[in-house]
Formats: sequence, C-alpha cells, structure tokens
Amino acid sequence: MWHHSFDNVAASLWFSHQKNNDDFSKALQLVDQPKVEVAHGEIHVEIVDSFIADISDPENPLIQGPGDAVKFSSGGIELWFSKKVLCASSATFAGRFKVDALELFLNTLPIDEFLDEFLHFFGLYHGLSMSNIADYVQGLLTHAQVFGCKLIHRRCEDFLRGTSDEKVPLAEKIRLCNRFNLHTLLVETTAKTSTSAGRSGVISKGVISFKFVDGISDPREINDFKWILEKGMCDGTTDSELCDKIICEPKKENPAILWTCLAVGTLSVVNKKDGKHNAYLEWNASFGNNANWCHLHHDKEKLRTALGAVGEPFSKDVSGEVYVGIVNSLCVDLKDRTNSLIHGREDAAKVKIDGKELFLSKTVLGAHSLFFYELFKTKKGKYNLKDLQDVKLEEFLQFLGVVHSLNMPIDKCSVERLLTLAELFQCKVVRRHCEDFLRSAPISVITNTKKLLLCDHFKLYGLLLDLFEEMCVEELKKLCLPPGQSFSPLLSSLLSLKFGLVN
Repeated sequence: MWHHSFDNVAASLWFSHQKNNDDFSKALQLVDQPKVEVAHGEIHVEIVDSFIADISDPENPLIQGPGDAVKFSSGGIELWFSKKVLCASSATFAGRFKVDALELFLNTLPIDEFLDEFLHFFGLYHGLSMSNIADYVQGLLTHAQVFGCKLIHRRCEDFLRGTSDEKVPLAEKIRLCNRFNLHTLLVETTAKTSTSAGRSGVISKGVISFKFVDGISDPREINDFKWILEKGMCDGTTDSELCDKIICEPKKENPAILWTCLAVGTLSVVNKKDGKHNAYLEWNASFGNNANWCHLHHDKEKLRTALGAVGEPFSKDVSGEVYVGIVNSLCVDLKDRTNSLIHGREDAAKVKIDGKELFLSKTVLGAHSLFFYELFKTKKGKYNLKDLQDVKLEEFLQFLGVVHSLNMPIDKCSVERLLTLAELFQCKVVRRHCEDFLRSAPISVITNTKKLLLCDHFKLYGLLLDLFEEMCVEELKKLCLPPGQSFSPLLSSLLSLKFGLVN
C-alpha cells in the first residue's frame, strides 16, 4: 500500500521495493508471471481528497463574490485571488487595500520567478492540505514575514514542532525560530538544550511565593494576569514524581476577554533567613482561553536535594518560589466595538453567543468561515446565535484565537471540541491547526488509536493515511467505536485492504 499528497511543489513520487521481496515474488507467482522481466503491473490510484482551481480565472472558487477578485500580474502571468482572504490574514495586504494600492503593490512582485512556491504559499494561506513543507519552510516563513501573515507563521511553527529532529535538525529549528520570532517553539526547543535563548526577551516578570505545607498559594498579579500555584497529584505522575499546577487568568474579571500568554520560569527553594536559593525545575507553558493551567511534573529526589541545600527543610524561613517570565501576551476585550481585532468601523459585527455580546471582525471571520460569510452576507445589525446552544463562550473564544492566528494553546482535552466547532462553522484554518496539533502530539499524550478515530470522524484524511501506515495490524484489529457509530468508507476500505494483504 502507498499514499502521498501532491501539490504545486510536489507533483511526483518515487517509490521502490526490492526485486526479491517475498511479497513481490509471491504476487508474481499468483498471476503466473514468475519472471519480473516479462511481467506487467498496475498501480491502483484512489483519490481521497482533492482541490484544483484555475487562478488565471477571475471567477475561480477562491473568490468570494463580485468585487472580491484582485489581480496579480508579472512576466505575462495573471493570477486572481480573494481580496477578503488576503486582507484577513495579512497586515501588508490589508494596509495596501486601505490606501487603494493593493493591486499596484501585487503587480510589483516577480511572481513568474517563483510561481510554484508562490502558489504553495497561498494554498497554505487558504487552509488547504499542502505537503512537502520541509524543503520550503524558510521560503514560506520569508513570504510570511514580507506579507505580515501570522497564519503562515503559525502553520510553519506547527510543522517544525511536529517534524522529527532527523528531518529538520534541532539547531536548524532554533535558528529559524530566532530569525522569524517563533517564540512558542523557541521556548519549547531551547528547553531541550543547555542554551538560555528561550529565557531572554521577557516583557514582564514576577514571583509566586508558596509554602510547601500549603495546598495553594496566594494569588499574585504579574502583568495583566493573576497567577496561582496549586500543589497536589494528578493521573500523569509516577510514585517518584510530584505535580504542581500553575494557573494563569486575566486579572480583569470579564468573560469576553480573548487572551493568550506565553511564559517561562523556574521552581525554587528559598531560605529567607540566610538568603540561600536553589532552583530545582525549569518550566515553560502557553496559556489562553479554555487552557488556563499547566501541570509541572518533577522528581521528588530533586526537591529533597534542593531543600537540603538551603538548610532546615521545613522551618518557617524556608519557602518555595515560582519565577514567572512573560515572553509575550495579548488581552482583547471583545465587548469593545473598537477592539484591536476590528479592521475599522464598518468591520465590527455584534454577535451574541452563549448569552454574551461580542464585537467580532466580519473581515476575518467571513474570510475563514463559510458559516459566518453567509451570516454576514444575508443579515445586517446584531447577530444572535441563540440556536447554537451547545457552543460555550470559552470554547468559542479559543476557536476565535486560532482563526486570528494567535498563539492559542490546544491540548488533548480541547482538540475534539475545536474540531467540532471547525466543522460547525466550516473553518479550514482551525481544522488544519488541529490536524497539525494531532500530528505533533506524542502518543503519551494522545494514542495513535485516538488520533486515527478523530481523523476518521472529522475527515482529516492526510493524517489518517499517515497514521494508518504507522500502525501495526494488531493495533488496527483493536479499533472499536461506540454503539451506533461506524467507520468511514475510506477507513473501512483501508482496513479491508490491509487485512487482505496480510492474509
């Protein structure tokens, strides 16, 4: 069995197998063709998912109605793209559009010199499933930097996170993160090395003090956030480990705040009497809507050693400290009609969801969600989504953060719900971001079986095929679904074919 994704920069595939392979020899014998020199073969091709658009046509499927098409022209090549989609995710394009110079700017770009790479960039831009990013990641990041496109930055960061160090060496990942300001991945990757690159450049810092005999610390305000440490155990710890939980929330109590916070720090033991200080754990975490905490697992023996190094372990002078360094953060009050996500007065849409009124960008939501595009096109004024009773505000804000390409964390608890919202609101960008998360999440966090079932349910076919190839027959035979559910025709066909090959 084989599978592959083809696109503008990956239009061919080479694959090989040994001439004396047992399965190959057996196949030749079964068709009475024992000599490979005279045998004829067939390649069975089944297209699982595809998209094709003639970008030279001003009415191609990427265009969102009359007046939306904008022309690129260079070296005799004319391409037509959606003005709304370009402006929704690019500060450069949006700025040029405001001064009525977008088409003039586009016509200065030498598209004919790098056409395939340019189309690859815009495929990612539109949330399509594009392959072969490894060979073009620096070029994609350069385009993203030139055009001020956070969406491509985020997709490249997701790719680098999910790809192995063999394919893209760790040093190269750190270099790209430094050059293109991929702060989240930089913090994560430098945690694997002795370098302190991820500890530099904090915009704000503070300390949470706690007693080892207490279960919870007093709240501490650092920057725009309230921080708390909770001590305890969780299901993920072993007998030799302890678990501390760091909670981060906006200090302004307002459920309509869209927020993210990337932080680094240490856990330390301090003896205030003689000033001794001993750090026993480094940590980093991303916080945001629907993801306001992280678990820190650390070795009991390291804590005992740190306590012993500062003197009397449980005297009144000995306490713990969590150093918090905020690398970057964002807080946006969506009750404000002029909030920073709105592209001008005419762009604000008043949307009521889960009982709360929010001012959202029609440009961004309409460009990335067919649901909201149709909603804004057919209705005016206030939009009350009262029929969507299952949509909770905090989950929607997390979804919105991904749509706006913010550094919005996703975890095993939220990915399925985000995929549900992406399906409900017909949003490719969020689907692709969730697929990237599942691709990079280790099996200790989400098993391959769980990933495969999610991919099957939400039609993430590219990852489904990759997972299917990795999983052994024994794992696949154990797949099961709740009563009343069934596998998709694609997965059912793959299972039948694989089990048939084995037999």
